[in-house]
Amino acid sequence: RCFQSWHALAALGYAYFIAPTVYASSARSQLRLYRVMLGAQLFRRLIESQLVHRYSTTRRLSVLQWASGLGYYVLLLATGLEEDDSLMVTIGWVAPWVTLFAAASVVQLTVHRQLAKTRPANDNNKYGVPRGGLFEYVACPHYSAEVVIYLCMAVIRNSVASWLNLVFVVSNLSGTATQTELWYRNTFDSSLLPAKRASICPGIL
Repeated sequence: RCFQSWHALAALGYAYFIAPTVYASSARSQLRLYRVMLGAQLFRRLIESQLVHRYSTTRRLSVLQWASGLGYYVLLLATGLEEDDSLMVTIGWVAPWVTLFAAASVVQLTVHRQLAKTRPANDNNKYGVPRGGLFEYVACPHYSAEVVIYLCMAVIRNSVASWLNLVFVVSNLSGTATQTELWYRNTFDSSLLPAKRASICPGIL
């Protein structure tokens, strides 16, 4: 339930602190757009955590891990509260990045549904091997999509905080994806896995 609590608290924080500022007269249109994108990401992840994911009932996070995850979402919300528009990009950049953001969000939802289906119907503590689609090329396509999502948001917001958030997302998910691929290789027979694939980004990692 730790992951669900993170998403619930983040969505609640957004609704209380950021949502009222979306249409504030002091905010430029691009800042409003960033806040809308941030809200879309947070609430989609909340819905997925409740309706799509099938979490293991035996996995436990330490207090430090839980606090670190919560701290990340607090800092993420802070990027939506910033009022400094000095680094905003020109409006011509907006449409392609918003489109990519939407596409990556759909990809992540699709992959999460695929991952949930690998568990037996009556046992959330057993793991299966996801195959097909992007899993043939990367071990964690949901992480790849997450990086793209936060890249798009960083470009739109273009503040120091949003770029630092992206750096954290990339470094954290890259390490986790690498560990996940090693776990797949050490846990399942090689015949069940693609002969060769990247952890998170083909040709890089």
